[in-house]
Amino acid sequence: VSTQSTGKKMSVGLVIPPEYGWVLLSATGIAFEVLLIGMVAGSARGKYNVKYPDMGSGRYAAKLSDKDWETFNNYQRAHYNFIEGLASVLVFLFVAGLFFPKFAASTGAVYIVGRALYAHGYIKQGANGRLLGVLLLDVALLVLFFASVYGSLLLLGFFQPVFGV
Repeated sequence: VSTQSTGKKMSVGLVIPPEYGWVLLSATGIAFEVLLIGMVAGSARGKYNVKYPDMGSGRYAAKLSDKDWETFNNYQRAHYNFIEGLASVLVFLFVAGLFFPKFAASTGAVYIVGRALYAHGYIKQGANGRLLGVLLLDVALLVLFFASVYGSLLLLGFFQPVFGV
């Protein structure tokens, strides 16, 4: 990143290194995964005959047995939780990737694995089945967050690089 000041205007030039392609690939993997888990959750609608706009607690879902209702909602929660965290992980990935592209992309890959384990565990075993996935994806999310903050503070000149960046 370079800046130039000309009078009252400041321009910022951003050079994206080729390694940032790994970040974009990781982000694409995350986006593809949310689509796949959405399709799996959508298939549960047909399996359990829960029509739109029922989100799992409406008239169609009320007709399900308790076991089927819980299973259907496990599918839904696996997908909704992904959607709820999607903006955060992508922002952290893109920002951290500006400073540490390979590290950020690798951490994004850990997030993808964590999300897969989370969805599989939640769908098959309920809330308790998601714990390994939660651990992996939350650690990856926190690492990306701190890498984003660290890189941003470096850019602002708050301190000198610690990790040879």
